[in-house]
Amino acid sequence: MELEDAVDSVFAEANEGRGRRTGHRHWAIFCAEMGWELRLINPEHLLGARKWKAIMAAERKLLLFMQWLDRSYAVQTIYKYVGDVKALQVVYNGLPFASMDISFMRLPLLFKAIKKAKPPTQKEKTPWEYQLFDQQRRGQGVRSGLGIFKASTYRRTVFSPFMKETVMCVQALAFEQLLRLSELVRTSKATNADTFPLTWEDIKFEAADGSVITWRENGTIQGTPVMAVLRVPPNKKQRVGTGVLKCPFPQGWEVGSSPNAAGPMLWRYANRYPVARTMAGVTPLFRNADPQTGNVAGRLTQTKFSATFRQLCHEASPQIDAKVFGIHCYRVGGMNRLMDLGATVPQICALGRWKSDCWTVYARRHRDTLWELTERMSRSG
Repeated sequence: MELEDAVDSVFAEANEGRGRRTGHRHWAIFCAEMGWELRLINPEHLLGARKWKAIMAAERKLLLFMQWLDRSYAVQTIYKYVGDVKALQVVYNGLPFASMDISFMRLPLLFKAIKKAKPPTQKEKTPWEYQLFDQQRRGQGVRSGLGIFKASTYRRTVFSPFMKETVMCVQALAFEQLLRLSELVRTSKATNADTFPLTWEDIKFEAADGSVITWRENGTIQGTPVMAVLRVPPNKKQRVGTGVLKCPFPQGWEVGSSPNAAGPMLWRYANRYPVARTMAGVTPLFRNADPQTGNVAGRLTQTKFSATFRQLCHEASPQIDAKVFGIHCYRVGGMNRLMDLGATVPQICALGRWKSDCWTVYARRHRDTLWELTERMSRSG
């Protein structure tokens, strides 16, 4: 499709009320105001001596486009719209930017300048209370300490035991391993985790001697595990994800002790809803439906996760307002729990796979905790 045709289709959708204001549409308006052609780079100019001249001209156009957007839009919207225009250029040329040696080095600098002049609203990172796991478990009854949930219906939506246990496993793993929810479930906005999501082939259970416990062909597994090991999912820094996550099995887990530990939860989940080993490589670790029902086992979505999470909170206690918890609350709560346990900043950064001081955004301390630290310091003198 020619670039002009793509823009025309966007305008047609907007005029019929079905479309939304996109970067492509704004690019067309901007070019019309500037008297430019819609093209960013003519493919014929990417060869020979005129190559870098064409690239610099395209970079200048995008710089001006960002400044033009800055009149009316927030920083994140500006950055998104420029990304839309760059993506449209890829469609037009049929080539990725990397193959054309285009770096646009000055765009991030301008973006930082705009961000400094117009700082975006700081979103509050809501803390995840450690006690909420126990509240949810008690709300489901005593047996849910061993992962046994009952079905429920709310506003015509059926919440199966499988879905409730899936959501509890996601919560426990995200909390314990300082993971973003987007690394475990499919969110509305695409992330790096979508490129190489976790499957049932990525998890292993180890015995006390370090050996790997063998799976049966039907997907069940027997033995005495002490550790669950799984691949680190792709994240903001790593498009593929490197290294492993280790989930220990606390003592007494067989009889319901430490009911919120991720390792025992995953072990019971694997045996209660097994996945045939022939399908382990293509079945998501956390899925939308139980394959035993005959449904297609797609990746668990944020929408379904949130609905089930709200139901768990509703059954546990009417005082729990599930709406205040965002998709980062488990990572926030896990980090704060580590601080309560006396973990140092370098340890938290290592466990959370942070390479900067952005962990400070997630830290939500209470005065009582700070006062206790002050008392401990005075006693140690």
